[in-house]
Amino acid sequence: MHRGPYLFPLLVLPFASIFALDSSKSQPVHFIIVMSIAILLSVIFVSISRAGIDAQIKNLRDTTLTITAQRLLWSSAIGQSELAMESISGLAVHHRRAHVRSIVLKLANRSTMRIEGYERMDELYRRLDGCLQRGGER
Repeated sequence: MHRGPYLFPLLVLPFASIFALDSSKSQPVHFIIVMSIAILLSVIFVSISRAGIDAQIKNLRDTTLTITAQRLLWSSAIGQSELAMESISGLAVHHRRAHVRSIVLKLANRSTMRIEGYERMDELYRRLDGCLQRGGER
């Protein structure tokens, strides 16, 4: 997310410099005008993109996940979403070193859902796995 806004300047500025250094328009004023416009557009694009990303990151940080025996409940400033435990057919875990990096929920309708970025992902995995094991014993 953090690197995305900088792709625009990396693509635009080289093309602008090629256009500005065109030998048929070899005047210093032409170079200054083209590069000024390209830099100005890049700065505007990056600042607008960063503001949107910062707002999205703040919203994601305020998201909470509640695990009950019957469902998973996500709450954020946008709203709430829930997933019934019986719709989860399996779990896949992605580790980094000795810690859980992400949990992939395999759903009964053959789709998947990834959970990542929460604190104490190891504990989250144990709780989800425990809920699914108890649900399978019924």
